[in-house]
Amino acid sequence: MGTPPSSMVAGAASPVDFEGRGSVRLLAEARHTVGSQRRYEYQICKLIFLLSQYKFQIADLIFTIYDGCVHDNRTPAVHMSKPELAVSTTEQIKSQIEEAINAGTYLPGDALDDAALAKHFGVSRTPVREAILQLSAQGLVKIVPRSGIYVARMSIKELLAMFELLAELEGACAKLAARRMDLPQRQRLKQLHEESRVFVDTYDPESYEKANASFHGLLYEASLNRYLEEQILMIRKRTRAYRQDHFRMPQRLAKSWADHGRIVDAVLICDAQAASQAMIDHIAIGGQEFAEFVTRIPDALLEP
Repeated sequence: MGTPPSSMVAGAASPVDFEGRGSVRLLAEARHTVGSQRRYEYQICKLIFLLSQYKFQIADLIFTIYDGCVHDNRTPAVHMSKPELAVSTTEQIKSQIEEAINAGTYLPGDALDDAALAKHFGVSRTPVREAILQLSAQGLVKIVPRSGIYVARMSIKELLAMFELLAELEGACAKLAARRMDLPQRQRLKQLHEESRVFVDTYDPESYEKANASFHGLLYEASLNRYLEEQILMIRKRTRAYRQDHFRMPQRLAKSWADHGRIVDAVLICDAQAASQAMIDHIAIGGQEFAEFVTRIPDALLEP
């Protein structure tokens, strides 16, 4: 008998059987892979769902960890307020020095000792120097290298320029006030003017100066222009040291009161143009009047 075909040998697989079994195995492996992938996808979807449910708690946890890291760096919370405190201290010192200059405690030309000021305010030199730099930018203080720090002095030319500008600004303020004042304010302006007459008759410069400030202050308020008011007050503060004896002459009090009367008359009839011109004439200093004004200023207050 001949040898049986290899396909008939027991346990032997035909090429067809081998290929069939291989296909089955590959299919099973593919199914296993797909099943695993689906399980992984399911697990990922489940994780995403859980994360979405607890997203706020996770965010809180992240911030808690961050806060813990910040505190672990030993950065005290008080350090956050130090810049604000420094700014506040500088502003307070600046305001107090400025007030002292405006009040005549420090006169133009007076030296400012930053060490003495720091000791006076109970602070280091840093906020004092920052305050002085700000005052220097405003023109109230002059820093002279290798010499010192001084309250700024003005020249005669600068004073004249300041008064020219002040007259125009005050005129603009009176014009706006004449347009915008309500009836009670107009009556109040007239009352202030009439009440100040007694200080002229009795020659009381101090009381008249206060009444004069109230008179002009009401016009500033009635102009309804805060920026205009700020500029006027800045110039008045800047020139105050040079106007300390402004009302020391009896004729000056009488002239000032008469000028106020013309301003009141214009405001009462709402004549804005007349009010403006009356105020400019009241503030402006020129010719012989300016010469007399300058002669009363001590030389030490003037820039050479």
